[in-house]
Amino acid sequence: MNRVATVLTVAFLGLLPRFSIADGLEVRAGAFFPRADSGAREEWLYDLFQDHSDLYTVGRSDWVGGVFGIEFTRRLAPHLELGLHVDGYSRTNDTSYRDDRAVLQTLRLSMVPLGISLKLLASDRRASIQPYIAVGGDLVIWKYEAWGEFYLDADSYDFDWGEFESTGVAPGLHVAAGVRVPISYDFSLTAEGRYQWAESDMGDDFLYNRIDLSGASATVGFHMRF
Repeated sequence: MNRVATVLTVAFLGLLPRFSIADGLEVRAGAFFPRADSGAREEWLYDLFQDHSDLYTVGRSDWVGGVFGIEFTRRLAPHLELGLHVDGYSRTNDTSYRDDRAVLQTLRLSMVPLGISLKLLASDRRASIQPYIAVGGDLVIWKYEAWGEFYLDADSYDFDWGEFESTGVAPGLHVAAGVRVPISYDFSLTAEGRYQWAESDMGDDFLYNRIDLSGASATVGFHMRF
């Protein structure tokens, strides 16, 4: 996956020179709220987050973490923008088995969505408040890690140290709504709410498992016009 992620990231960054006609740059930060325990679907034997929530002392709220993003924008029409963005999220949880608090593990999820958005702005650049809505697609580069002490089998309480890792790239979709508040001709404060849909199977790394990468984010930041 690391090779795939590198190729995708280089390809994405390679688009930026062609996007040199961008007339805006947005930097944002906030929180991501994964849909971490949505439950298994019939076509999947296990949902990873649901499985781990049953086993370990970790729940949905424990996966809430910080997110940071950067987006280049280009005005296509008076009320329409195109954006290219890259975001990052990572969260680490120290846990234990629910039936044995002395057996400890660490779980980590990291995501880097690379995406494109179309934004429809409700007002022009001279307005004092500029609300917008957006829709787009993503390639979500993800990595899930678990290390620590794990039971050797389901019939005994014997445990040993182990390290597990699964990586992948998942297609996704997102919708967003936000607002810009100009503080000068070239700078605006921004606030945005976004929902991302993405999921992936985990192959042989976590056999028969799926990982749900969907969730909501809330960010604030600033937008700069070139």
